[in-house]
Amino acid sequence: MKLTQGCFSFLPDLTDDQIYKQVQYCLGNGWAVNIEFTDDPHPRNTYWEMWGLPMFDLQDAAGVMMELAECRRVYGNKYIRISGFDSSHGWESVRISFLVNRPPHEAEFELVRQEVGGRAIRYTTVRRPGRARANVSHPLPRGALPAPHPWRTTASPPPAAKLLFFEVTMLDVPHATTTEPGETQFDLRKEAEAAGITDTLQQLEQELIGLKPVKNRVRQIASLLLIERIRQRAGLASAPPTLHMSFTGNPGTGKTTVALRMAKILHGLGFVRRGQVISVTRDDLVGQYIGHTAPKTKEILKKAMGGVLFIDEAYYLHRPDNERDYGQEAIEILLQVMENQREDLVVILAGYGERMTSFFASNPGFRSRIAHHIEFPDYAEAELLVIAELMLKERGYRFSAAAREAFEKYIALRRTQPFFSNGRSIRNAVDRIRLRQADRLVSDLDRMLDVDDLETIDPMDVLASRVFSGGADARSGKP
Repeated sequence: MKLTQGCFSFLPDLTDDQIYKQVQYCLGNGWAVNIEFTDDPHPRNTYWEMWGLPMFDLQDAAGVMMELAECRRVYGNKYIRISGFDSSHGWESVRISFLVNRPPHEAEFELVRQEVGGRAIRYTTVRRPGRARANVSHPLPRGALPAPHPWRTTASPPPAAKLLFFEVTMLDVPHATTTEPGETQFDLRKEAEAAGITDTLQQLEQELIGLKPVKNRVRQIASLLLIERIRQRAGLASAPPTLHMSFTGNPGTGKTTVALRMAKILHGLGFVRRGQVISVTRDDLVGQYIGHTAPKTKEILKKAMGGVLFIDEAYYLHRPDNERDYGQEAIEILLQVMENQREDLVVILAGYGERMTSFFASNPGFRSRIAHHIEFPDYAEAELLVIAELMLKERGYRFSAAAREAFEKYIALRRTQPFFSNGRSIRNAVDRIRLRQADRLVSDLDRMLDVDDLETIDPMDVLASRVFSGGADARSGKP
């Protein structure tokens, strides 16, 4: 008698690719996914040990498969199952449950019939020592790393007629792109438009002033990915490129904006399954006590699977001067995932140039796993003025001629003072200018206002900043 669980009781064991699709079905329905294990295979045993915590808000099944691979490594000699819990009103119970791992030696059961008093018949299940199963993947020894993409098996699935599981529509990963026979010519413009590259690059050009080196590098990466996809469809030899990146530059130079556009390009070309960007800092990854860092880091990685993980000020992960710092543990987990699951996750590290150089020097594993290092230059004064005018235009304001000249002087002074943050400082300055304009207009309640008064920024709205006098605003970084 073979042990079975859940709705797959009479089906062959699922392959890992089928488990992936089934988990994706659960996540798509908003169900919490649990991984549980036990060494008691009796069907009446309803108390299974839980591996970690229920996974509620994941978007991609790769995060669950990462946990499953780790559970198999530790408890590969036990039964492991996955269940999907529906918390919606009216259900509030497990909607699906299926086995995903069996031990090398499975117990066997036999049913014993016994006649007792009063014409009653008692049935008892008796557990007997089992025989070893053939073709069993034994767990890795403790401390060993799982193979890359442990859920992508090469075993042939059972015949289609015997399978019954939920199909989930999803983008193929690059290495699995099918080749269409006879396709020998490609319209590059149509291919770029279909992938959304043209619109994304145009949007990037409109949103970011200047930054020509950055835009050129983004365009080169997009071109490489587009040609790579076309080569796959043409049946030519191709390999998925390494897509991890490093963005270096001062604050306010558009690193986060470029990361969002890059995720959109990668998603449009099918190199990531989702266009999401999970932005984190050290506090989201590193714990405060022993045993706290690994769960925090893995939780973030599970959420980011299938998309882009953006780590701002990444150099703060490494603090060599603090012996009790737990950042190195987060770094080791990140390096393992960046190498073994690089087709499921793109990691972008961001921070100041000099500090990132020191960070890479002390952690050479990061530098060797990053293919694209993009440097974001500071904005020129003329570019900062254009940024300010665009911000005002979006909000329904405009500089008068004299106010424009005053703001040019403001930029020249502000760049030389502490805590200057390029576009971010300009945004703060625009907000303060609007504040001063409103205060100036309201100061005379007997005045009749027209639309021109509401739209126009006067010189006094700019010159009132203490940046011009070197006051507290200049020392504290306020405009």
